[in-house]
Amino acid sequence: MILSFLNNLYNRCTVEHLRLEEREDAIVLHRDTWITRNARTVEGGMLVAAAGLGAMVVGMWVLPGAVWLAPLLVLKAAVSLAGLWAAALLARSARLGVRVGTRIDRRAGRLEIVQSAFRGPPQVIERIPLCRIESFFILREREGRAASHLYARLAEGRDAIYLGSDSDPALERLHAQLSGASVRTTEAMLTSLVGRARMREARSFG
Repeated sequence: MILSFLNNLYNRCTVEHLRLEEREDAIVLHRDTWITRNARTVEGGMLVAAAGLGAMVVGMWVLPGAVWLAPLLVLKAAVSLAGLWAAALLARSARLGVRVGTRIDRRAGRLEIVQSAFRGPPQVIERIPLCRIESFFILREREGRAASHLYARLAEGRDAIYLGSDSDPALERLHAQLSGASVRTTEAMLTSLVGRARMREARSFG
């Protein structure tokens, strides 16, 4: 029962929807989840957890009653290093933020993956010229939750960049909104936005 509850809670927190924002010079796709909608709380909790781990490590060495037996010093040192490492990761993740989106810059001719915190400015974590994008495609899951995943396939090799997920009907509506016309196939999804890049539908990377 507990595992089922935790699994349902995880699914609710990670169900993703793509939200389109049109700007003068760009199109932005926001990955909307429970976590991003509650970014302030999540990032604050991460900072509190990082501070708690740091305090725990300090307390292991300075509080009265701390054990200084030689056989336990190695164990204490290992636990301290692990705690400090985890605290640093949590603090860094909170600083970077939990909001991730895709920005299609029409003027600069590139696709950007951006990440931002609740009160922080967005940071570009990856820039891809549109000329390097061979195609955009949809990958559908055959099992589990019904969802479609939007990817950008690069011209070099078979690498692909994940852009976001949504249900099939919602993603089709997004495609129609992006192309500005009735979409019969995904070949027409982003043609007007990305120039040489084209859209195509696929069920696998093959």
